[in-house]
Amino acid sequence: MNLLLTRRLVPVARLNAVWASLRKTWIEPFIQHAQQLPLAQDIVRTVHRVQPIVVPTLRFESLAQGLLCEPLRGAGMGWESFRWLQAAAGEGTPLDCTGANALNYNVLDFWEVHRLGHFWTTAGTATALVMDFDLHPRPNGAGTADADKLDGTNGYLQAPTAAGQTLGSLLYKNLSDTIGPIKVNPGQSIKANVTTTVTSGAGLPIIIGCPRAEVYGNLTITKTASS
Repeated sequence: MNLLLTRRLVPVARLNAVWASLRKTWIEPFIQHAQQLPLAQDIVRTVHRVQPIVVPTLRFESLAQGLLCEPLRGAGMGWESFRWLQAAAGEGTPLDCTGANALNYNVLDFWEVHRLGHFWTTAGTATALVMDFDLHPRPNGAGTADADKLDGTNGYLQAPTAAGQTLGSLLYKNLSDTIGPIKVNPGQSIKANVTTTVTSGAGLPIIIGCPRAEVYGNLTITKTASS
C-alpha cells in the first residue's frame, strides 16, 4: 500500500510516532532531518520484507546512504516528505534482471517523480544493466504507454559497468538535479522494464517522489475506457 503525504510539513504527532519506531535501529544514523522519517520508514519496512528472501546477511547501508544522505541545495530544498512507490506485486518485490522482465507501480495521487534507482539484492554479472521506466495510462501497466521513459527521454537507468553491480550496491538517478521532477497522474502506472539484461542478478527498482500541489481545475482527468 502506498501511503502518500503532501509537500506540507508532516504533523508533529505523526513524526514523533515514526521517529519512535526508528530510534536505535540500523537506519537512525542516516536520517538527516524530520521530513525524511516517512521515507526512512519505507526503507526499513521494505528491507524487512526482502532480507529473508535474499542473502540474510546482506547489508542495506548503501541504500539508506544513497536515498537519505544528500546535501541540501537552496533554502528548504529537499525537505519534502518523499515516499518510495511500491510495486503492485507486493512491497519489496525483487525484479529478476536476467530476462525482459518488469514490475508495475500504480500511481494513486497527483504525483511527481524525483528519483529513480535500482538496489542489487543479487549481484549483476557480465553486462551493464539498462532499465526503462515507462508511463502507462491505466493501473498495472495496462494500455499503450503514454510515454516511453516517463517523459520520452529521461526515465531510465544505465549502469556504468557490470563490475559495479555488486551485492548491496545502488544505481541511482536524481531527476531533480537534471530536468526537474516528472509529473504523473492518479490512475496511471509506471512499469520498470529490463531492456538490457544481465547473466545473473536481481534487485529492487526504486521510484521516489511526492504528491504535487494542483489547482482545482486540473483535478479532473478524462480517460478513454478500455474496450
